[in-house]
Amino acid sequence: MPTQGRSIAGGPRGRADSRSVTSIAVELNQEVKKGDKLLVIEAMKMQTTIYAPISGRVAARSVHVGQTVEPKDLLIAIEEPK
Repeated sequence: MPTQGRSIAGGPRGRADSRSVTSIAVELNQEVKKGDKLLVIEAMKMQTTIYAPISGRVAARSVHVGQTVEPKDLLIAIEEPK
């Protein structure tokens, strides 16, 4: 049974949910197509690849490798072609 104030994984509460950016596959102003790999996030030793939901140009890249991110954070903004 875990001790009070600790997660089952043994880290402080909240740490089990921490996610960090392990790689970024795109540069600012790069053209991407729907389904292109944008970045990889790691949480609890499991990696998740984030793919472009639309085609367009990378208008902003708000993260760097090693940064801890939350689900609400804007990671990469893609501007649709006009």
